[in-house]
Amino acid sequence: MFDASSLSPVVLLVLANLSMFCGQLVKGITGFGSALVSVLLLNWFMPPAEAILMTATVDLLGGLILLIQVHKQVKWLLVMALFLPLMLGQLAGTGLLFRLPADTIKILVGGFVGLMGLRWVLQPVRPGHGERSGLPDRAGPLLAQATLVGALGGLCGGLVGTSGPPIILFMKRHFEDAFLRTTLIAVFFLGACSLMTLLLYRGVNVGSLGLAGWVLPGAAVGNLLGTRLTDTLPKATFGRVVGLLLLLSGAGLALRAVL
Repeated sequence: MFDASSLSPVVLLVLANLSMFCGQLVKGITGFGSALVSVLLLNWFMPPAEAILMTATVDLLGGLILLIQVHKQVKWLLVMALFLPLMLGQLAGTGLLFRLPADTIKILVGGFVGLMGLRWVLQPVRPGHGERSGLPDRAGPLLAQATLVGALGGLCGGLVGTSGPPIILFMKRHFEDAFLRTTLIAVFFLGACSLMTLLLYRGVNVGSLGLAGWVLPGAAVGNLLGTRLTDTLPKATFGRVVGLLLLLSGAGLALRAVL
């Protein structure tokens, strides 16, 4: 395991750019997964809290651009039903993040990402199967589910840096892709804002915040390349490859923390 303080600035910058490139490449092709990949890779050479802060910063900057483009299509009732409990979940998750030993966090990150990778291997990424393009007339039960899912996603986000999996699974179950995309853009942008605020309030090294500006080129190139590849690569094949890499990398990170 490497520590950021033992790396030269140039090496740290290259590794951070590669981590963001890989995360955004996956997101460009599949529509999600950037934090899942980036936080995992950053954890190999950075403290967990700093890795999460850097990823949240990049997601915030990229999410703002996307939100400006789609804000007129966003249904804010559903967004708030997901985001408000997500913020409370982040509060609990970051509390655990700063109480547990760094190696324990890395084991949790490795295990969580490994399980997500296994799911992608067994059930590759594919378009959502939901049919709704908005909230039903009687939206109470659906909003109640969103509240629980948002809290779980926030807990995962605060603790291991990625709140996406439970929220994405919920959205894919109920909503068609266009509505899913605009909702997730808004939720994850707000989630990145609140997660950054919590981490900075708790005293995370602001150096990782400054470094985030230097990894935007890697993130931008990865996203652009992934977007262009999305129509040429079979999502099922790519999903299995990414899942296998996540499974192996997650297991490796957890094992290094144990050993």
